[in-house]
Amino acid sequence: MGLVYQRSGNDDPATHVFIAGVDAYPWIRNVRAEYEPLTFCCRSALAFYDWVINNYRNRTAPLSSVRLLLSPNEHSRLEGRSVPGMKPATMANFLDDCASWASSLRSNKDNIGIFLFSGHGIGVGFDRRVLTLEDFGKFEVAPFQGSVSLDNIYAGLAPNERSPEIARKQFYFIDAGSGEWPIPDHLERNATHIFPVGFTSVRDDREASLFFASAPGGFAYAKADELTLFVRALLSCLNGQGAELSRGQAGYAPNSWVVTSASLTSGLQAKAKADQEGTGLPVSFVTNGSIGSAVLHECPTAPIVPVSVRSEDAPKEFHLEIVSLEGDDDHVPIPQYYDGSTSPKFTIDLPAGMYRFRVRIAGREKFRSSQFVFVQPPEIIFPI
Repeated sequence: MGLVYQRSGNDDPATHVFIAGVDAYPWIRNVRAEYEPLTFCCRSALAFYDWVINNYRNRTAPLSSVRLLLSPNEHSRLEGRSVPGMKPATMANFLDDCASWASSLRSNKDNIGIFLFSGHGIGVGFDRRVLTLEDFGKFEVAPFQGSVSLDNIYAGLAPNERSPEIARKQFYFIDAGSGEWPIPDHLERNATHIFPVGFTSVRDDREASLFFASAPGGFAYAKADELTLFVRALLSCLNGQGAELSRGQAGYAPNSWVVTSASLTSGLQAKAKADQEGTGLPVSFVTNGSIGSAVLHECPTAPIVPVSVRSEDAPKEFHLEIVSLEGDDDHVPIPQYYDGSTSPKFTIDLPAGMYRFRVRIAGREKFRSSQFVFVQPPEIIFPI
């Protein structure tokens, strides 16, 4: 079992995390010849683990357990790092840890469940997805026994008569493609189902969001020797670029900045758009499931927000003054000068909050009338 962190405690609400990353696929070509092992998924899963251990904050459900499965290969570039207690991401270990994670989630309906998978994924139509593990393709007669059905995991962790107190807040991060392979139906059915799913009279009242690194039928992307684009975007959003003002949600001060399902969706969409423009690839981060206002993480400070000042028809030189209206901060004049021979755009990074913006054209004594701007992630565009 890949239990790498556990906090002793009572049955109070807590957060339980399950992470799996796969680069090593020694038998994947038995299923499809052109598919190869990966090099960046274990590194990305490990980066998410580091963030959870070092940065995760949730005052209503503190971190209680982390399960970590990694199957790196010689090209994973983990620099020899290993986490005590982690296990390979094989089917046997995944079954054990997924069942153990589910058992932890069942202890209190106010628990929070977090699941991240990074590796090869397969779409099987109607936005159904299969997650492949290290031993995918190992069994020639039934190669998909080395994979799991994401739909079964999601449905199996809904409340039912056997699990009336299961966690109602669940977050699934699927860092995998969903290209539809030409798979005969009899092979698709061999994808492993972990939980029995049948009719239940218990209402599914979860806030359970699924965040995907690809649109249905699409690909997930990564740059060589870096994190996957999805995990890089996810960590940026968790560190503030996907936050919103709490506005007094239960357990949080009104001026706290928190990451919720809804705000994370907006943040990831902004990151996907930026990656599209930066790479020219059809990057698409998609959210599905029950998207609500459940708080995943509380930021320790106000997040830093890029403010893009655009001045397509502005004079050659102007002075921009920005005044923070948060707390007792003094005026913060920030001079910026526009040169018509350069790009009519620059960016200022500001802590989230309320500001007053004023513009004075060069050569004039007075500022234009003030504009009040609430600066919040993921980005603010201020036209001159």
